[in-house]
Amino acid sequence: SKSEFNYFENNWFRGNTNGFWYEGKATDYSLGTTVINNQFENYWTSIYLINQTAPVVNNNIVTRSNPAATNTFFPISLQGVDSTLTVMKNKVSTLNGGQYGIRIREAQLNPLTPGAIANNFAQIGQTGT
Repeated sequence: SKSEFNYFENNWFRGNTNGFWYEGKATDYSLGTTVINNQFENYWTSIYLINQTAPVVNNNIVTRSNPAATNTFFPISLQGVDSTLTVMKNKVSTLNGGQYGIRIREAQLNPLTPGAIANNFAQIGQTGT
């Protein structure tokens, strides 16, 4: 069933391949998912939201828990988002090269309700995206 207005705050996700993976229905997006003030130390994906309307990802700290890892790191990844999205004041850090900081794809935003991506910090080693 559809799940809306879920709020995840003040958690510590550590040591797993994925930290927080939250997927709404492709035909009926989840509304109002909020991921705020969390700490992530993960190997592959820290925050992944898919099929979301108006998601909020604010004030999270994301680091890669295995600096020797060679697979691609997706600290914050939003896919299939629409309406007002907010990604603010997050801190992403990895010393590995060829990694992502914040990745947003398949976003369909309305110019009357624009999203906000601001005041984030991303530190990527060597070359990154």
